[in-house]
Amino acid sequence: MRTSRQRVASALVMVLAGTALSIAPVAAEGRISATGSMSVGRYGHTATLLPDGRVLVIGGFSVDEQSASVHDTAEIWDPVTGVFAATGPLATGRYRHTATLLPDGSVLVVGGGDGAGRPVAAERWDPVTGAFTTTGSLLVGRADHRAILLPDGRVLVIGGGDGEGPIASAELWDPASAAFEPTGSMGHARYDFTATLLADGSVLVVGGRDSSDTLVPTATAERWDATSGTFAETGPITTARFGHTATLLPDGSVLVVGGRYDEVFATAERWDPTTGIFAEAGSMADARFYHAATSLLDGRVLVVGGWSAGASAASAELWDPVTGTFAAAGSMAGGRNGLTATLLPDGRVLLVGGRQSNPTLAVAEIWEPAAD
Repeated sequence: MRTSRQRVASALVMVLAGTALSIAPVAAEGRISATGSMSVGRYGHTATLLPDGRVLVIGGFSVDEQSASVHDTAEIWDPVTGVFAATGPLATGRYRHTATLLPDGSVLVVGGGDGAGRPVAAERWDPVTGAFTTTGSLLVGRADHRAILLPDGRVLVIGGGDGEGPIASAELWDPASAAFEPTGSMGHARYDFTATLLADGSVLVVGGRDSSDTLVPTATAERWDATSGTFAETGPITTARFGHTATLLPDGSVLVVGGRYDEVFATAERWDPTTGIFAEAGSMADARFYHAATSLLDGRVLVVGGWSAGASAASAELWDPVTGTFAAAGSMAGGRNGLTATLLPDGRVLLVGGRQSNPTLAVAEIWEPAAD
């Protein structure tokens, strides 16, 4: 795979030769192909990379023209066969939950909606038996929250909605006691936000919706400190947004991409951990929200799908940290938003589920970088 500097050098040679040569269109820097499909369509699901390279997909919901269903099922995708196989099921069907890989290879499933409310019981998936068992109860039922595995093995659960509106509280799950305990609350209640574990063990929270008005996002950002257990303001972002993504970069900064307010955004911002300031970081060809973003092995960031211009986007783009620009990176067979994107050990990315509108999709695809 070419490095970022090699790509820049190649582009410079083309520019210098442009007066004498006819320059062909730039090829996409990746391609997307089909892999096995799930047993059911899923939206609001989770996808978790397991230590052996397989991917565990949990819960979510399906909707078609006649009905909607919340799933208690789980499936595992095998990278050797490209096939999904059943595991589980969950004790409680749920969507817009979180799933966190723990150091022992098990997966902690927290919160979400079950179609009737916000279940407080958490579940833990055992990789040996494939069974889910309950493990503690949230202090506050929540969906559209975020969960972060901390360096000490605890899991930080932040924000979300309790069915009445956004909430500011946070909790810590302790693997020793299998219990949840309170930690500091955010300065702003929020859901549809992002939370990113930083190199120093703190957690950066960005944007989201902070009121019952579903289309009004916040420009605020906060940082949770593991030592004090408190949140402190940082930022703010230059453009208030929700439905965006936030990706940790190798240098410790965080790339925030897309989202929406009164319009869908193509813009990106980059947060500097030294100054706490957000700065512009390029624009995509396609504005999008409820997309997926993944940090690749070479430091670039893959952005795929999402909702754009009144329809689900099929396109993928790559952000380059050297140039600060986006480039075309292939296209899915069809547009979808609310999909998951999981980086595989070999550098490919598994794209699972989501929806165009109705029905919800069971399809999965693989993105891989273009060959030199």
